Amino acid sequence: MKRKTLLVTIIFFLSTLIQVISNIVLTRLFGTSVDYSLFLAAVTLPTIIVTVIYGTLNDALLPVYGEKLVKDKENADDYFNKQLTTLTLLSIAIAILLNLLSPFIMVQLFGKSELSQPILIRMFMILNLSIPFATFVTILGMRLYAQKQYTKFPLAQTIGSIVNLALVLILFKSFGAWGLVYSFVLNIIAQIFFVLPKNIKLKIGNIAPMMSLWLPLVIGILALKSDGLIVRTFSAQLPAGYIIFHNLIYKVCSLSAGLITIGIQVLFLPNIIERLARKDYVKTKELVNKVKIVAIILSIILALSIYFIAPVFIKLLFVGGKFTLEDYSRAVVLIPYYLIPVFGWGIISVFLQPLYALKKHMLVGILNLFCFAVAWIIATNVSHSSPSLAISVGLSVLLLGSALGSEIIWQFSFNKLSKES
Repeated sequence: MKRKTLLVTIIFFLSTLIQVISNIVLTRLFGTSVDYSLFLAAVTLPTIIVTVIYGTLNDALLPVYGEKLVKDKENADDYFNKQLTTLTLLSIAIAILLNLLSPFIMVQLFGKSELSQPILIRMFMILNLSIPFATFVTILGMRLYAQKQYTKFPLAQTIGSIVNLALVLILFKSFGAWGLVYSFVLNIIAQIFFVLPKNIKLKIGNIAPMMSLWLPLVIGILALKSDGLIVRTFSAQLPAGYIIFHNLIYKVCSLSAGLITIGIQVLFLPNIIERLARKDYVKTKELVNKVKIVAIILSIILALSIYFIAPVFIKLLFVGGKFTLEDYSRAVVLIPYYLIPVFGWGIISVFLQPLYALKKHMLVGILNLFCFAVAWIIATNVSHSSPSLAISVGLSVLLLGSALGSEIIWQFSFNKLSKES
């Protein structure tokens, strides 16, 4: 098990490295062009939705399908085919609904910017095609996890990232930023070919039991993953090019935070679940406290490192092509706005995982949704004087509010559980 965990972690690092390389390539290719700004705005919501699908659908389906493989193997394939078909059809309906509402959505998110609404809407509508494909491939990946093939789906996602980068380079000269739109959808389609089994049968079935598990996860993760929505919506209110500058610093900070804690995240949740199953509450509490302290220390070190090292890193890797030294200078002055959020990115997953171990998914969903709503309201009020400060405040409220709230819920729930046993 440890070997497989290590292999999945290595694949994640490779995937993250490809994302960093992609950001460098895109920044150098497009610089601060209006077309690239339009793409970053249009892709925001589809990216969040696809990320949430990848991050939650597997967790909702796997326990039920895994149990059927053990207790009712004869009907497991039938259950899988019904869930695959029905959920894919549901995701097609969601994509159609988003396209019908696209003029309203784009005005609400980017109506205060100077970005062209007609182009934004067209890009957004094409990007929404990725939603049903993401649903389809995630369910196929879930089946592999249930069959204890832990590396095939993460590897397919990594290959998809490589395909995305390759398509961007191929399509750049002919399609410009529209090549980014097409490659975003095509990279998800490419993943399907690496995980597609031979024996799929399309059947409609009941998804209500699964939806009762999935919706709480979607609500919580959707709110938490909306950090990019805060960044791009309010940065679009700044002069031309600033959505690109903010996106650059946001990506550097959030990816760095993910890298320093991924090893902890992979091993943390299974160990909590194991200790709770044994009712070893003393060791559970010791583990949770220890890991949280480590995450806090690592996140503080990361925030300080980004302040001093990130400018050198960005200048070395990103300056070139259409991204000039002047662009670099305008980007790096934004780093202080992200120091508190980067601390939040570093600790948030570690603080939420103990609640997942206690199956408090609904509480996590409500907490994150509440924190996002408060963050959005505060950021909207602050944006009138400073959109950059609005981003910083909004991210800080979302991330630190969720972390603090999860700690309060954990202390209350864990103390209640340990006293009852």
